[in-house]
Amino acid sequence: MPPTASDAAKQKAMIQVPVEVRREMRLLAASEGRPVSDLYVEAARAYLAARERVVTEPTPIPAAPAREAPVSDPSVSAALARQEKALGEIGRKLDLALRPEGRLAGAVTARAIAVTLAALTRAGPDGETPGTLNKACAEQDLDMNAAMDARSFLRNAGLVQFKANRWFLRSPEAGSGSG
Repeated sequence: MPPTASDAAKQKAMIQVPVEVRREMRLLAASEGRPVSDLYVEAARAYLAARERVVTEPTPIPAAPAREAPVSDPSVSAALARQEKALGEIGRKLDLALRPEGRLAGAVTARAIAVTLAALTRAGPDGETPGTLNKACAEQDLDMNAAMDARSFLRNAGLVQFKANRWFLRSPEAGSGSG
């Protein structure tokens, strides 16, 4: 099928970013718990500001007014608060299952997750270096993108952490925040 005018417009809007830069941006975004697009926009704004170019801020959308509870019964309010917390947790778990591109993690990434978790389990409290994890994935014919996606997914899920240039399994009592 020949390309449409819409396809041509999308091609013009695309920005080519080297793989290693995208990988580092994904890792940084995961470690900060922020969307990757926010980091790219922040970097572009800093670049423009350094060159004394002014970028106007978008007009903020006003927040919806706070609603009062329809009943004053404390037990109903407590039940609603519990339900809101539970729904938020379900939403968080669904978000963790999505890759940054908005697609579910595929079979290759799932294999890389399994290989990474196995290597970190064998390493115990000493953790593993990124190079050792890369080697473990390469031995299973997994490419670098799958290995990086696996680590990003596991970090976002609060299952692993990266400190002092080593990857570690998070202990259950450490909580679910990224570290």
